[in-house]
Amino acid sequence: MANNIEKQLKEISERLEQGVKEIFTSERYTEYLNTMSKFHNYSFNNTLLITMQKPEATLVAGYQAWQKKFNRHVKRGEKGIQIIAPAPIREKQEIEKIDPVTKEPVIGDDGQPETEIVEMVIPRFRITTVFDVSQTEGEPIAELEVPELTGSVQFYDTFMQALQNISPVPIRMMNVEGEAKGYYHQTEKYIAIKEDMSNVQTMKTGVHEVSHALLHDREVMDAEGILKDRTTKEVEAESIAYIVCNHFGLDTSEYSFTYIASWCESRDMKALKASMDTIRKTSSEVVENIEAQMHELEMERPIRDTFHKEDLILHLSGNMGSEFTYNLIENMSREQLEQNVEEYVSLLESGEIEENEKPLESFLEEKGAAVTPLYDSSGHGENYPIDFYDVEYDADTGVTSFSDLSPKEQAEMIVQKAEFPRNIFSEEEKAFVNEYAETFPGQVERLNDLVWDMRESYDEAGSKLVYEVIQAARANFPAKEPEIAEETAMQYAHRLIETAEAANTGNFTDSQRNLIVNFAYKMDDKDEVLGLVNRMMTAIRRPGSEYTRSLMNETQAQIDNFPDGMIGFTEMHEAGIRLEHMYPLEKNRAVELYREGAEVFLLHGNPDNPEQAGQILAETENAILGHDGIFGITEAEWEVHKEREAAAARQEKLEQDSAEKIDETLLLHGESRRFAIYQMDSGDEHTYQFMGIESAKSLGYTIDGKDYRMVYAAPWMPTITLDNIFERFNIDRPEDFRGHSLSVSDVIVINRGAEITAYYVDSFGFQELPEFVQQRMNMLEHNSVRAYPPVYKGTLEQAMGERDVDAYLDSRKLNLDCKKAIEEAIRENFDGLHLKQDAAKEVVERFGEERMNFVMANTIRELSHDGRFSRQNKDWAEHIEVPENVSRGRNLNLDYVIESHPAVLDGFIDMARAEIRMQRIEQAIGENEVTITAETRGYEAEGHNGTWHTVDEKEYAGEKFFLMEHDEFGSDVAGVIVAENGQLVAEDLWNGFDAGALEAVSEYLQENGTTLYDLAEFPKDSVVTLRSGQTLTIEEIQAVQKDTWEETMTGKNESGTDVRFNFHAVSEVQLPEGIKLKMPEIHYVDNFYVMEDVNAEGVVKVNRYESLDEAMQEYLRLPNHQEKVLGIQNTETMQESMDFIRCENGIDQLTHAYEQIGGWLNPEIYEAVNKMENMLDWNEVQIAYQIGKQYFTIQTAEDGYDYTFYNEDYQEDDGGIYDNPTIYVDEAASDILEDKGYSLEDAKVVDYEELMADVEEVQEEQMQRIQLEKNCPASIFEGFRREEAMQTYEGIAMQFTESKGYLTIQATEEGYSFIFYDSDLHEIQSGDYDNPDASIQEAAYEILKSERMDDLECVKVDYKEFEAMTIQHSKDLLQAGELRATSEIGRDEVALNGLSRAEVERGVLYHAQGILEEMGLENEVELLAARVHGSRSREELYRDDSDLDVVLSYRGNIREDSFFNELNAHGIAMAGIKVDINPIAEERITLAEYMRESEAYLDQQEIKKLAVDLDNFSYEYDPYEYKDTVENREEQVEKITEDILNQKTGCLKDWLVEVSEESDIDSDVITARSLLSRLENAETFSIFTRQPEQEQPEATITFYVAECMEFPVMGEYHNNLTLEEAIKIYESIPADRLHGGKGIGFDLQDGDKDYSGEYELMCWDRVDRELIDMIPHYKESPLVQKAINDMEKYLNEKHGKVQEAEQTVEVKQEVPEAPVKKESVSVEPNQTQKKEPVKGEKGELKKSVLQSLKEFQARAKAQEQKNKEAEKSKAHKKGDVEL
Repeated sequence: MANNIEKQLKEISERLEQGVKEIFTSERYTEYLNTMSKFHNYSFNNTLLITMQKPEATLVAGYQAWQKKFNRHVKRGEKGIQIIAPAPIREKQEIEKIDPVTKEPVIGDDGQPETEIVEMVIPRFRITTVFDVSQTEGEPIAELEVPELTGSVQFYDTFMQALQNISPVPIRMMNVEGEAKGYYHQTEKYIAIKEDMSNVQTMKTGVHEVSHALLHDREVMDAEGILKDRTTKEVEAESIAYIVCNHFGLDTSEYSFTYIASWCESRDMKALKASMDTIRKTSSEVVENIEAQMHELEMERPIRDTFHKEDLILHLSGNMGSEFTYNLIENMSREQLEQNVEEYVSLLESGEIEENEKPLESFLEEKGAAVTPLYDSSGHGENYPIDFYDVEYDADTGVTSFSDLSPKEQAEMIVQKAEFPRNIFSEEEKAFVNEYAETFPGQVERLNDLVWDMRESYDEAGSKLVYEVIQAARANFPAKEPEIAEETAMQYAHRLIETAEAANTGNFTDSQRNLIVNFAYKMDDKDEVLGLVNRMMTAIRRPGSEYTRSLMNETQAQIDNFPDGMIGFTEMHEAGIRLEHMYPLEKNRAVELYREGAEVFLLHGNPDNPEQAGQILAETENAILGHDGIFGITEAEWEVHKEREAAAARQEKLEQDSAEKIDETLLLHGESRRFAIYQMDSGDEHTYQFMGIESAKSLGYTIDGKDYRMVYAAPWMPTITLDNIFERFNIDRPEDFRGHSLSVSDVIVINRGAEITAYYVDSFGFQELPEFVQQRMNMLEHNSVRAYPPVYKGTLEQAMGERDVDAYLDSRKLNLDCKKAIEEAIRENFDGLHLKQDAAKEVVERFGEERMNFVMANTIRELSHDGRFSRQNKDWAEHIEVPENVSRGRNLNLDYVIESHPAVLDGFIDMARAEIRMQRIEQAIGENEVTITAETRGYEAEGHNGTWHTVDEKEYAGEKFFLMEHDEFGSDVAGVIVAENGQLVAEDLWNGFDAGALEAVSEYLQENGTTLYDLAEFPKDSVVTLRSGQTLTIEEIQAVQKDTWEETMTGKNESGTDVRFNFHAVSEVQLPEGIKLKMPEIHYVDNFYVMEDVNAEGVVKVNRYESLDEAMQEYLRLPNHQEKVLGIQNTETMQESMDFIRCENGIDQLTHAYEQIGGWLNPEIYEAVNKMENMLDWNEVQIAYQIGKQYFTIQTAEDGYDYTFYNEDYQEDDGGIYDNPTIYVDEAASDILEDKGYSLEDAKVVDYEELMADVEEVQEEQMQRIQLEKNCPASIFEGFRREEAMQTYEGIAMQFTESKGYLTIQATEEGYSFIFYDSDLHEIQSGDYDNPDASIQEAAYEILKSERMDDLECVKVDYKEFEAMTIQHSKDLLQAGELRATSEIGRDEVALNGLSRAEVERGVLYHAQGILEEMGLENEVELLAARVHGSRSREELYRDDSDLDVVLSYRGNIREDSFFNELNAHGIAMAGIKVDINPIAEERITLAEYMRESEAYLDQQEIKKLAVDLDNFSYEYDPYEYKDTVENREEQVEKITEDILNQKTGCLKDWLVEVSEESDIDSDVITARSLLSRLENAETFSIFTRQPEQEQPEATITFYVAECMEFPVMGEYHNNLTLEEAIKIYESIPADRLHGGKGIGFDLQDGDKDYSGEYELMCWDRVDRELIDMIPHYKESPLVQKAINDMEKYLNEKHGKVQEAEQTVEVKQEVPEAPVKKESVSVEPNQTQKKEPVKGEKGELKKSVLQSLKEFQARAKAQEQKNKEAEKSKAHKKGDVEL
């Protein structure tokens, strides 16, 4: 762990070094300073780390800190910011005890210093991760309390005062010459700042110079021995100024650090860090000190910087004035405040309230006031005392209102409030206010307006504008001796404009000046003019702002509102007329308005009393013409007249739009030939108007139909050309032509019958517009004006006779279009069961009532035989005028028959008729309604000729309906039903109030809002249809209860059973008289919401759904351990929501809160609740609880509930089935827990899925643990330390008890590497397990499991011994004559720097092959094998500087010395070790002979080294005895060497054993044991164990025959045969025996203990040569190979196959390959490769070992790629092993 922390700190330090270098560019440096301004308390290193990782960070904290301190959490996937955090550790140490007085060590009785145990804090650091606030979400975080100083710097004075307080020297504002903005005077010790700079610049300069004073005072630097050049000083001061200004929000954009890069180049890293640390510390101190000073100064400021006109002050006092409070009262008028205080006093006097229980302030807050204390007797606000009020309540004297004060007192208090907190007005101005108050006593509001006008004028333009206010106010004084001449409002406006402009830098524009003067003329009110000038001055300070435009538009609107633009209030007032609510008129406008129906007055002036001027209503126009004075119209009359004009304009426009739509419909959709002219609407601005088409396009304009409107349409004939049209509409325009002369940019559209074309009138000629017609069609389709071409009701012959064929053809075309549109609407809106509600609306809007009725009625009448049309629709169709239209024997009306399915079409016709009725109702809105009674006659029914009278009357649902007959024709024509308000309800009635009439009445009631809610009871014999579709009959009157959730009503179903139901479950009721009323389709539910967990930290996630099904599905999907909620958001104006289902303690339950809160009971909610109940009942639950240390789960089962108890280790304790499915899960859980002595209330719900995952994990771990301990017991891995093993490359070795194979495992950086060996120590498989976090025991188990060997038991093998075994095995093979390309030792070794011998040897072979190819000798020289030897092959011999010796055996025509030179010419290194390659020619010495000699030499060297180590140890162990007994150490070493070589080591061993057992020093014990082990090991060296070569026994081979080769004991078996005898017996065994596959095997006896014995040769007439040759011993045995050849020859002859030639088999040496794990050498599979014959032999080609290796590698890679493609869909987790 410690190493890991050190590693992380090292990485961070390296990043910091790099970061320091990177920040010193202008851009990165300002980024760093920005970060420092926000984190000025952080160290330099951490500030830099934050800048490097997230420069935009503003507030950082750790993961837990965000949760615990701020109730926020880090967003998923956010990457943290790494910084360095202190992590000191405490250690107890024994130190000398120090006397606190003398500071000397305390000496004990024994004369030695006394000691004591103390706890020492040792500084340490760690890497921690923090996150910025932008990476979190949750509760809003409080804003950082940093005063932002921008613009004019509102707190400039406070900031500068604070800066002065922290500065070590005075700050003076002076005239600084030159371009310098300030300086620090080193000798006189003061800071000079240039005068007349902006506030912001002054503050920046001040901080800069204060930084110099703090850091760069010459005397201080000399005393401390600090040297800094001028650039360093400027960098530090400017950086500090930047940080401080940035921290306080000042503009830092002008700061530039372009010189920073060159400055840092001459500084070393230590100096750079020192400067950065100085900047950080100083800026932090400056920021903190300024903030502290500003806080103290702000505490001395008044609570309010200023008061406003509407602010009120309440003065409370008592105890003879010794206690008082001044409170600011907001949100309340003066009158309300006075009334509330009086009421409070009355309540006190009556004893209804007590002052100590409810103070006046609390009483006022209950009344809606906001109360803020300003100043009181305790000292609060004493720096800015207040001595004025609007209302006073003295507990001793009572209530004093402002109106109770004298005029002078009132004036003084208002002035004090307006001036607060400093004096503004001069004494002369205050004296005028007093004078004004005394002149107009009691007019408090007037006095208040004057003072605040003065205050606002002062704020805008200073004392000059205040003077103008005073002069305007003085003009209203009662007439005395006039002091100044009277001036008009216009003159006053001019003077105000001049004064305001003189006092400010900005000026009014001409339009603004004209607007003010015109306003003054119209209004003639100086106060209004003054207010406008003040607002306009405020506006021009914000140029281009929306406020300026809004103010000017508002003012112009006031001017334009005058009914006569030629006269204003000025003339009216000059004429002695000041009448309220009267606008002035001149004669012409008065006549015009009179003619338009307005009431106009003749006005007569009264100069002495203008308010009593005369006004006479003009009775005639002559009266107006005969009056020579001013006329007037009242404000009310003018508003009425404007509305009349607007209504007339709307009507005119509607008629015009209707005519245009009809004309355009005929033009674009009719069959007759027509043309039309389109011009741009003059009311719009079109920049390409009157432009040629090319000019318009060159400027980027596109000709678009939406820019035009039709101004003329007429029939077209082929003789009418475009030029004719252009000439006529310029020279002889028709009278009904509404546009201007035909000009460039106009458009002509011609419908020639077959095509419709649009032409642009260009500068020369006409240009066709391909898209114009379609654009206009699209506009026509969306035209909402309800105007349609009439339906031609005549026949074709009639049209031809009346020469009205065009009208007929147009109508026919539109009829066909209407028919097709109805068919299309049905196709699009019918889903196979239902038509959408508004399916007919669009078609009715497009074609209108008349044509829709015509086409639909025509269809029903032509298909009257079809019973799928309703009786009502058939009756209706019979009364629609559809004349027969037969021409030449053909019924042309058949063309209009709608071809949709009749049943669906019938429903569509119902919808269309309802839509038409709705349109009629909408059209009737706003028109004067009539009242129909039983005596009504002369009623004009809409859409019917003549008049009507009442013949019958009915009342339904509280509304009266009247059956009416025609006054002229009576019952000879169909009747109508009319509602009491005169609205037509039903028509085409022949049978009075029949079923069809009642249906129409029902529809009328429903369309007019009559619903089931209008019924107080369901009458007897009513038929109720529930929302579920069930029909019930009411047998007794049922009172309607709309405010209960209970089922209070009863009806009988079809089977006669009583069914209880709730009012809100009803869909429709048919009353006994046949009227049907429905439940209103009010969508009360806006959406359903699901809250995932209301107890979650931060923002609760809420998902919203349109349907309940979706919401319930999501709710039930969420786990039950969360307190989830399902609720409904309603559609009310003030939207509210209600939780309907809540999961509490794992149980989903309806809250029933909706039953107690009004407004939530309605049909939609009622149905939703029922659906929720059903879905909860059917839901299968899974809940988990924790009870103490136990867990309990319960889930729905087929017969009830399944439950289980688990202990704290997630192991199952108990369980069972609760077989009662009729009760709810909470009841079942309670019963089960009570039986166990628990309560459901004590249970805490937990995550079911997580608990089950833990249970499964525990169960799996148990199974794995059992298997692991069985097959890989922990004893195998005792003493293994991963970190140590990675340094020593020591591993674990184990042997399989059955197969006797081996497995070794070594630790690597990525995890572990492993090798499998067979029982003969051949490496058969290797690989890696990439999971460094796993223990070696876990890794071993996973490796075995991946190979499906996890059921094999293992035992531990000493790793060192196994190492020696594998090395010795490799040597033995070599000495036995089995030459392999490498040693095949794939284990990593320390001496090889983590490489394996096989890797090194293979690398040398590749290198040598490359050299041969460069020399062109690859075909002449054959590489045989390579072996590591020398000191690096012995762990006890090598040193760090030792070379890596490799011997290379080869065969071919090249000298050893030449080959040596070439191999080592350029040097070769592996894993950082220099490699020496020694080539040996096989003709001179074999590799086995060379290695024997090398091993012998190494044995001697190791013995010598052992002798030296023994001598050194004996000397170090007891130097005195050694010197006494040994005279010459070199001779001693030689003697020890001879003793070892002569195997006289008994004394040495005894001595080492004695030391290891008796020594008290651990290092001596360890060394002694190590030397003893080495000594015993040396005795096994080859120099001691060489035996004379023994003669090998002569090899023999015999054969055996078995009826069942797999189990020879099951049938015939014959052995000790020749091959010929074996074949004969084999052929004699019948093929139909059931024992198994018969065959022949061989028994080889050649002295080899491992491979002597029986082995299968042939089975079922098949020899598996490859299988036999996989055993090298058999492959190299001539006897076995001959037996294979003979058997194959026999089988070929037996089956008729003749070999062309017998092949002779030569036993070849094999070149095995071992997998390589290091980067320096490529990896190749572990496989045997045949060696090619030597060149020169008949029919054979030479192939080198390395060529064979390369070919096999290519094949292996191809196979590997094939395997990857086959397995690419399989994913492997970290730690998986692939072999």
